[in-house]
Amino acid sequence: MPTGQRLTITKVDETHTRALEIDGFPAAKRYAEILGVTPEELEFGKPKGFAVRPTALKVGREYFIRAAWRPLEDGSILFANLLEEGSELDLMKAGDLAGMTRDFFAEELPRRVQNPQAALLFHCSGRMWYANATGVVPQLSEALKLAPSAAGMNVQFEIYSGFHINTTLTVLAFGSN
Repeated sequence: MPTGQRLTITKVDETHTRALEIDGFPAAKRYAEILGVTPEELEFGKPKGFAVRPTALKVGREYFIRAAWRPLEDGSILFANLLEEGSELDLMKAGDLAGMTRDFFAEELPRRVQNPQAALLFHCSGRMWYANATGVVPQLSEALKLAPSAAGMNVQFEIYSGFHINTTLTVLAFGSN
């Protein structure tokens, strides 16, 4: 969920996967300053780092995660997504991963799909990494049991409406009358 804070990617490398500067300052130092941690605490799987306070690109009413992955020795940040200089990103706050997954299958999916019978689940590996780092794998596993009969896999990223996104659970559900 959005926190109301924003940051601007002011310089990227030639691959467009490394933020060299954020708000005109060295990227890792600036992100760490915003979170109130050291650059060493930023890495995605660490309890106070990127996964807890990810960034997202807002397009219309939707937010698309821009997954900062790891601070590098040169002070840059490696992202799992492509970046553009000048992009304004909203700082997000991670929610209750297992609770949101449980609510999706128990409440949201039945509202969207009449009598859901089966599903294909595309679970971003970033969610599993975060679940492991925060000790919520058992709760997440219980939440996933609420899905209709399903086949699924952990994936490296998803594409939604032309956007490369991360740390998501994408569901293709099939219902019946």
